[in-house]
Amino acid sequence: MAHSGLSDAEYRNWVTVGRAIQITRNGLETIIQNAADKYHNSLLATLPHNVPTWKSHLENAHRSRDKRNISWSNSDKTQWLTVGASWEIAKIFMAFLGKGKLDVVNAKTTDISGLLNVLEWSPRGTNGMFNTGVDLSKIAAARTARNLWAHAPSLHISDADKVDALKFLTSLLQDPELNGDKDVQDAIKELSSLSHTGLAVIEEKELELFVQLRRELGQDMVSLESDKTFWKKQVQATLEQIKDLRKGLDEFIKKNGIQDALKTVEKRINRLENSTITTNSRLEKLEAISESQQFSCDVKQELKFNPVSEQMKEEFVGREWLFSEIHNWLKKDLRPPESRAFLIWGGAGTGKSSFAQEFVRRHEGENLAGYHYCQKDNPRTCDLKSLVYSLSSMLSTSLPEYATLVGKLQTDKFENYPNALFDLLITTPLQQLNENTKHFLIIDGLDEGESMIASCLARLSGTLPSWLRVILTARHNAPALSGLFLNSTSAKLDQFETSPKSLSSKDIREFVSMKYRKLQTEYKCIPSFFANDEQVGKEKIVQASQNCFLYAKLVMEHIFDGHSEIGLPASLSEIYCLDFRRHFSDIEFFERNVAPVLQIVLAIQSAKAFIDTEIDIKNRLNFATSYPS
Repeated sequence: MAHSGLSDAEYRNWVTVGRAIQITRNGLETIIQNAADKYHNSLLATLPHNVPTWKSHLENAHRSRDKRNISWSNSDKTQWLTVGASWEIAKIFMAFLGKGKLDVVNAKTTDISGLLNVLEWSPRGTNGMFNTGVDLSKIAAARTARNLWAHAPSLHISDADKVDALKFLTSLLQDPELNGDKDVQDAIKELSSLSHTGLAVIEEKELELFVQLRRELGQDMVSLESDKTFWKKQVQATLEQIKDLRKGLDEFIKKNGIQDALKTVEKRINRLENSTITTNSRLEKLEAISESQQFSCDVKQELKFNPVSEQMKEEFVGREWLFSEIHNWLKKDLRPPESRAFLIWGGAGTGKSSFAQEFVRRHEGENLAGYHYCQKDNPRTCDLKSLVYSLSSMLSTSLPEYATLVGKLQTDKFENYPNALFDLLITTPLQQLNENTKHFLIIDGLDEGESMIASCLARLSGTLPSWLRVILTARHNAPALSGLFLNSTSAKLDQFETSPKSLSSKDIREFVSMKYRKLQTEYKCIPSFFANDEQVGKEKIVQASQNCFLYAKLVMEHIFDGHSEIGLPASLSEIYCLDFRRHFSDIEFFERNVAPVLQIVLAIQSAKAFIDTEIDIKNRLNFATSYPS
């Protein structure tokens, strides 16, 4: 029975694109099946016949740099050594299939998403499944066409989107890796005919397309379930951190006797939670207006980061050992599986961002290809799409050949797919360049950006050409970085190492001495804390700081301001609490003049933290569940 919207041109477009996806999938079927068979036969001929060896080989062969992404559960490993079971190997290169894995037994029973995944993640080269492999940007574009069709609101696609989808699918089939196959050539002809004449007998294809849609959306639901499990673990880890922080706060409250003040604040917070619901709805409306009018204008520009104060620039000392270590690493020839990433780990306040910005300052105009600072108080810097456009803008300035390559690319269809956009504008063009001079990128605060930024950069670090490296900074134990960058070179600005032999502790001693001289000159006095023995006083600060530069800076400023009466604070958190009490000793003044402003700020921040992800997931789930089983 024909759909009631058959006379609707945009519905007919949806059916046409669905048919184009079928044609493309059918065209890919034979060549991918043959490639999988050939690859499996070569493994049978060359590898020892034991599963652990095969698993190790396949893990190395999988093109994902984050090996946690490998879907081992898709495959029945007891079949790996069996002749004719090539698809059990191919399924390893697909996304998580869930219970549907039992129905996926060969290329014929695999949907286009699975086939595209095999093209993207299977090994390439002499001993791979394919030779040079299909252009990643073409795979990303074809996936965009598939998602456009599968997630089309009300089963409607515009004329322009239909034209683009057919173009993307045709471009994929025309890739040199594929276009020599007869079935692929036939599919190209069918797409050409479909593009010029349209779908002649639309009614015959409707039921077939709805079956296909149900299957595709079912797989999307499996992927969403997998994502939900991942985020559930992330939330659990965050709750554990909150629990630890709350325990420390309770101890501090008991120590300083501020329970009554906090009860008042708690009432304010309860009111704030109620107002957040209203703010969420207002933010949705505001974002819809502002994104359409402003975001399109400035998202593709180089980002403006929060500026480094002149004081921070003047007060940067030490870390010369780290500069030397990175310079030696940049000169070193790296070979697989070594990553082309250098990780700088450190706790809060250990000077990671200061170092990154000083490194940029020293090398700007030389071998620096681009930089990015993820700053939580500057939300756009933590967004993957904004990072892609900003880095692309910088790369275009520093690498003219890169600018030529990306200048020809059309990005409009990738706006809602930041991962694909990253591959289109960053990964693929950089792989195609062959620079004579070594360059590097700097990304600071990786733990502060959204998790996709970390996963994209981890993937990039394993595919960068020999002339390009990336230097990253992040906090210890950041959940978003778990399992990533395992083969990377790293240096730790260890927050808890204060022995005189520690390079980090030498840096903090140098910083404390510099800060002491500067404050003494500024205040023209010696505080009582240092009166008996200047060196002993400075060493107490070094030991208490646990190599946290920010702690040392704030404590010394407080001492010179005359606030050393209670001894050294135990941590950064205690410094902030003491600061709060000094500024707002009168709780009534705080409630009357400060709390209302904080309510607004916190309401906006808490709403913004969830709104993007929440709206996107709700829309996808609502659409995916709107069709009967």
